[in-house]
Amino acid sequence: MAGQGVLGPVVLPGQINPKPVPNHGAAIEKIGARLTRFGVPAACFEEAATLALGYTDAMVLKNLRPFEHVEEDSRIEALLSIGRDEHFYPNVDKAELPQFLLFLDFLRTPAGQKRIGEVHRQERLRRRGKGRFTDEVPRHDEPIIADFELQLHNAKAAMEAAVTSREGGALHAAAATAADEPPSGSV
Repeated sequence: MAGQGVLGPVVLPGQINPKPVPNHGAAIEKIGARLTRFGVPAACFEEAATLALGYTDAMVLKNLRPFEHVEEDSRIEALLSIGRDEHFYPNVDKAELPQFLLFLDFLRTPAGQKRIGEVHRQERLRRRGKGRFTDEVPRHDEPIIADFELQLHNAKAAMEAAVTSREGGALHAAAATAADEPPSGSV
């Protein structure tokens, strides 16, 4: 409680505008729980271990921002695969804490931001395509495709037969014409 001063009540700075203490640990736990489902070792989110490497909770949370509001599993997997592609860890489930923290640091660099942008761009393109451009063929389209391939095969065989018969007929006609004509030079 504020005391009484000469000019009136004394108000302490904390009483003017008390700021809530941010709970970085809870946010890290929430993001960590999601990432552990994708194979990130739980040890990568332990406060004591990160502090031992010189990372405060605020620093870890700041580095985890790319994963903070991501809802799609495919995007999380794509973001984690950046670490593997950039050789921070051989596979996400084999990542050790120092490797994972270096990967998170990388995501904040211009090169890391570029890679994150590529992931977001791929996701946007996939959503715009609305599944129209998939590698898989729906089962109900397989008979249609098989019929089309059969038609192509039959048409190609017919064309080859026609070319062969024309060539064979032309050769046969040329041979017959040559046999009917007297050799040149003799009369």
